[in-house]
Amino acid sequence: SMVAPSKNGRYLTYLSAESGSDWQTLRILDLETKKTLDDKINWIKYTHTAWQGDGFYYSAYQKPQTDASALSAINENQQIYYHKLGTTQNEDQLVYEDPDHPLRYHILFTDHDENHAYLETSEGTYGSEIYAFDLATHGTHEMHATHELQPIFTGFHVDRHYVDSYHGKAIFITDEQSPNRKLLSYDPATKETQELVPEAKYSLENARLVGDQLYLFYLEDVTTKIHILDLKCGEEKCLELPELGTVYALDGSTELAGVIFSFGSFIRPLELYYSALGDSHVKAFKQSQLPIDHSDFITERHFVKASDGALVPLFITYKEGLEKDGDNPTLLYAYGGFSINMQANYSPLNTWLIEHGGIYAQANIRGGAEYGEVWHQQGMLHNKQRVFDDFHECAEYLIEEGY
Repeated sequence: SMVAPSKNGRYLTYLSAESGSDWQTLRILDLETKKTLDDKINWIKYTHTAWQGDGFYYSAYQKPQTDASALSAINENQQIYYHKLGTTQNEDQLVYEDPDHPLRYHILFTDHDENHAYLETSEGTYGSEIYAFDLATHGTHEMHATHELQPIFTGFHVDRHYVDSYHGKAIFITDEQSPNRKLLSYDPATKETQELVPEAKYSLENARLVGDQLYLFYLEDVTTKIHILDLKCGEEKCLELPELGTVYALDGSTELAGVIFSFGSFIRPLELYYSALGDSHVKAFKQSQLPIDHSDFITERHFVKASDGALVPLFITYKEGLEKDGDNPTLLYAYGGFSINMQANYSPLNTWLIEHGGIYAQANIRGGAEYGEVWHQQGMLHNKQRVFDDFHECAEYLIEEGY
């Protein structure tokens, strides 16, 4: 899991784990020779690798004292180290730790020019603080010694995450005073923060910067919509996706002159597509080969009016030519909890059902976060009955409409 290429494109870090353990081992793949280097870093959990010079920063814990404590002990005092390629883990230099807050997590990022590092620290799965460090002034490995960390965002009451840097300015995604999230830019020279992309009607799930193009992942009525913002001229357009579905990952480079992204839907297994930088058109890059023809499968997005007036998205997938006579085998599925979004994804089981004349229906009932935190809260705690009412009303809709 977790791959991070070096800025020159030569190396790739990746994590591996054995027997389902949370403990991971970090290895490095040489993309020129296609061989894994001898470098090996153990006792890794919850890390990112930030390349800098001829090595990278990573987060790790001290080796547990016994095999039993590796499984049962609390993970405390996560530290950040710098690893130089071709050396052993014992030679890695401690860069940052915070023993006064042993339960916090720390991840470091570096910008394209390797002039600044950004430390993201958190106390759990939500809420984070961000600090900046001037690598150009203090050197590559002096963070621990100088304590020259510049606070950008403090407090764990909201989320902030580093996205990338553009012309020396760092880009962060946050939900501070913006439940649907927005993007901010931070100038390390002036220490000023400005709004780059304001909060929109729909939830901003992620953002990727490639060259001058900022790819914004929005969740619009439970399907992915990618807006492309040209930071140079301010022009904005939308990526033309094959159908209602989900983009899981997107990356690219100016050398590639485009981006490659993974896309899937209720009727399409995960496939790769290519789009030229800043272009809205896409073309297939690598497609899945299936033993069935699903070109006549149809996905419709309906909105069921719940008894409290809310519109609940309901995706209905079936084979073209289906008669709405009320006698079609139908599988209705929903989740409705823990702020989890149920998005469009492919299932061989559902494909078999549809191929044999059945219907697969997926309802995005309250309890998830398809429309932000409000949608989540409307289906939790004392509002939990709303989850079951939404599901019931979607089932009644399928009956009333003849599916």
